[in-house]
Amino acid sequence: MHLLSVDIRPTAALTFRILPGSILDITTYPFVPPTTLSGFLRRLAMLAAGVDVPGTAVDDAPYYVLPPSLVALGAYPLLGLRGKIHRTHRKGMKDFTDTSFTRIRVAGKEQPTFQLHTWEYLITDRLQGYVVAEDPSAFESLRQIKSYGCKLGKEGFAYVEEVTGPIELQRVEQNAQPATVVPAASIIDAAPNCPFDFYTLYSFVWHEGQEAPQPDLDQRSPVRGYKPFSAAWCAEGKSIPLEYLSTGALFIPYDLVKTLRGEGL
Repeated sequence: MHLLSVDIRPTAALTFRILPGSILDITTYPFVPPTTLSGFLRRLAMLAAGVDVPGTAVDDAPYYVLPPSLVALGAYPLLGLRGKIHRTHRKGMKDFTDTSFTRIRVAGKEQPTFQLHTWEYLITDRLQGYVVAEDPSAFESLRQIKSYGCKLGKEGFAYVEEVTGPIELQRVEQNAQPATVVPAASIIDAAPNCPFDFYTLYSFVWHEGQEAPQPDLDQRSPVRGYKPFSAAWCAEGKSIPLEYLSTGALFIPYDLVKTLRGEGL
């Protein structure tokens, strides 16, 4: 197994919406979820290859993510710089058919149908993203994405400052601090008393019998949907005895890779 590390620089506050959730209370993950990172990197690979970033659609919305050979593990604030969650209020429209927000002038006594949202933003200076693959040649299209950027998450923008790797990973059993989230089942068994926060994350469910597109092609991904799993993010500075994929200094829980590849625990 090999690792590609991506140094990401946000240029604004970020929101990675936690779903399911309230319509009026928009909460954010304190990191970039694996599925979000996969879509972000796919779009940067398309831009680097001279392909336009795909638009959005309501009916039969296409997926544009990395192929199954490239497993995005998420992106995380650096240790010691985990960032802050800022919670504020925003006005939003109550009715999606209301067009008064985009009008230059509102006639008469007509008033927009406002409603008040509470909204969370992740404010951080840097994010470290991780992608793993069995074959290091699978990273070829991602080696070209340095200095490219685009929208990241529900709100926010970021660009890639550096791409490092591929680095060969070794499987080790060790007491170490995970660089990523850990599947909840693993951490409960290995360190039931470790302080951590639970989050519902998702892995891709692929259409069977279809060849996955390479990330630099203008072709939708054969994604059928998502499969949820519970993940834990450990308190900083806490070590957990697990099976890891390691560079010697970085420790990625092997169970996370298996879960995102659909192998289960």
